[in-house]
Amino acid sequence: MRQRDIIYLKENEFCITGADIWMSEWELAELFYATQGEIRAAINRMLKDGAIPACHSTRYMPLENGHAAEVYSLEAIIAISFYLHTGFAEKFRRWMIQRITRENKQAASLMLCISSGLEC
Repeated sequence: MRQRDIIYLKENEFCITGADIWMSEWELAELFYATQGEIRAAINRMLKDGAIPACHSTRYMPLENGHAAEVYSLEAIIAISFYLHTGFAEKFRRWMIQRITRENKQAASLMLCISSGLEC
């Protein structure tokens, strides 16, 4: 059975277990402090609006108990967070934006070589 990665809250901070993130409705409900009904409604609105095609955002993954669970991609998770109106969905959106913009704010290195002549 293939291991999948998730996003979870630890001590009020978001943590990622890896790069291949796929989460179930109940995991999303825990992450965003929402009910599974609210998660399902957000997913239905996202799919109805065509924000992300279902073929790119949803798959079934086998569970240890032999059943399969419908799970959602990172792209879908981000979109779902915009369809929810919970404090943790808002916090998640701010956290994602901060992570994205932090990567682009790194200082550029500049190396100056000063010499007395025009050498090549």
